[in-house]
Amino acid sequence: MRKNTILILLCTLCMPAFAEKADETAPITIVITGSRQDSNLTSRSINTIVIDEEQLKTSRDSSVQNVVSRAPGVFADHVGTMGATGSVYLRGGDPNFTAVRIDGVQVNNPTNSRGGSFDLSSLGASEIDRIEVMRGPLSALYGADALAGAINLFTKRVYTKPVQDFDAGLGEFGYKRLGMHLAGPVKENGGAYYSLSANFLDNGEPIEGDTFDGRSINGKLSYDLGSESFIDVGFMYRDYEATTFPEASGGPGLAEIRALDEIDASNSIAHITYSTSGENVDHKLFLSWFGAKDDVSSPGVAPGLIDQFGIPANDSLDDYTRSEVVYNAIFSPGKQLSYTLGLDLLSETGDSEGNLNFPFGQVPTSFELDRYSASAIGGLRYTSLSGVTVNGALRYLHPDSYDSSLIPTLGLLYSIPNSEVLLKMNWSEGFKLPSFYALGNPIIGNPDLRPEQSKGGEFGIEYGFSQDTVLSVSIFKTQYQDLVDFDPGPPAMLVNRSSVNIDGVELSLRSKLSANLQTDLVLTYVGSEIPDSGEVLRNRPDLTAGINIEWQALRDISVIADITYIGERLSYSIPTGDQVLSSYTRTDLAAVWQGASRYSWVLSVDNIFDSEYEDAIGFPGAPRRWRLSIGF
Repeated sequence: MRKNTILILLCTLCMPAFAEKADETAPITIVITGSRQDSNLTSRSINTIVIDEEQLKTSRDSSVQNVVSRAPGVFADHVGTMGATGSVYLRGGDPNFTAVRIDGVQVNNPTNSRGGSFDLSSLGASEIDRIEVMRGPLSALYGADALAGAINLFTKRVYTKPVQDFDAGLGEFGYKRLGMHLAGPVKENGGAYYSLSANFLDNGEPIEGDTFDGRSINGKLSYDLGSESFIDVGFMYRDYEATTFPEASGGPGLAEIRALDEIDASNSIAHITYSTSGENVDHKLFLSWFGAKDDVSSPGVAPGLIDQFGIPANDSLDDYTRSEVVYNAIFSPGKQLSYTLGLDLLSETGDSEGNLNFPFGQVPTSFELDRYSASAIGGLRYTSLSGVTVNGALRYLHPDSYDSSLIPTLGLLYSIPNSEVLLKMNWSEGFKLPSFYALGNPIIGNPDLRPEQSKGGEFGIEYGFSQDTVLSVSIFKTQYQDLVDFDPGPPAMLVNRSSVNIDGVELSLRSKLSANLQTDLVLTYVGSEIPDSGEVLRNRPDLTAGINIEWQALRDISVIADITYIGERLSYSIPTGDQVLSSYTRTDLAAVWQGASRYSWVLSVDNIFDSEYEDAIGFPGAPRRWRLSIGF
């Protein structure tokens, strides 16, 4: 069902009039404790990429998935282009091994058939202010689900002065977008500040059968209680409809059944933070709620070369809620030592109503589950007089239906004196409870599944050749155990049996070649081994590379080129079985004009050379497409 976009954007008419956008506006960073720790205590040795507001502005017509995929150690693919089945692989880990948070609220949905992965292609970059991509097992910091890492997304901020931003975009194949952001003080004398943003995006139909139509509204309120105490409140609602050919069907090129998957999804987020600071201690209390509803109807997939039965037509209506309370206290008794203690209480409820639709009748696939868990968390940072910093964290996790676990992380950071060399080392573990789908699906679910686990380490070095040229290299290795896999039986069911070893190298080189020219080079190699098996992991290239070139052509005009190389990778479809997809190179170009006035223009051309490639067997990559947007 198509939703009325006007209702969401009408809120702009109800807001008071503000002055034009101020030249100097002071943003307020909402206190978010989604990391469960003070980031200064634990994340300095963790390999983290930050994508800030300025970088996102030039990509405001892209999806968050496209933006994230440019980071080292990250590969992303699509079945379709947006909002259908987008997958992000951190250092070769499965898409559901990444914990995704929006403003500190985890948004993974374990009732879906993909093990709880979140589709970042359903989020427009214009909705987000900042992105953090953290690679490596991180369950000590982010709880269950962070087997391969975490992605933190932060929506528009509140400001101390009035801000009034609007932007709109048009492009080929029916693309259109509208957005607005209002922020500032609630009253003239300050003390309370707000942010309100709304977005609408219609991606058109760049590929046969592939459509996306989405809306979102987001609000924040920050209130200064005095005496270094604050209350921050936020909410987000988003919904979208999408269509695409079913996964593994062979897509527009090979699918025998030409009907499409139809997806109608909505997410709701609410959170409140109370924070207070004393002389040597900070206290934070974070309460959050997340709700997701996914209504999916699929025509199924016809029998093929390997699978003589195919996939029957099916439908499902999934409903999931997640409530969480997090408290932590951060103690700073001296300049060299800081430590934190915290508690994390989590409640989850999920149900799915669905059917497999055979010619002889329907077979129900419905299930309903809930679970609870509690964690105690401790973190430490100590810096010695010699300049060595030790970061550590330990989580005691007690799920209601599984044995308790201790999950550690430990890191070292050392800046070599009288040099531009920074050494990093990190070792950590990950833990993931089986998804509700894997436990409860009456056809292939298995209530006896064990949690999946990971452990890994890395060594990194950063070297500054000069103030304008920095090289970063990381070597990593991760081992996954008790992975959930499909056993064809009989009886067919999901079981714990797989283990995977992954190692690799990440390299990035940022260089400012002149006052007007800057380049960022990224290269990632990921190798995988399935012990005692000749099998190769699907959908993961060994080699990816990219270069971003930013040229300030004129005082008000900059040109940005993104060149991406994706190596060969194994893919699967029911019509063909396993096949190796060819490597490809794609170039995206954007020209940005920012004048002295408050108007800015971005002309972007995706895949400017119209390279032909496939993201999955039978699913062509996005063709060349121009888009023009204006912001004011």
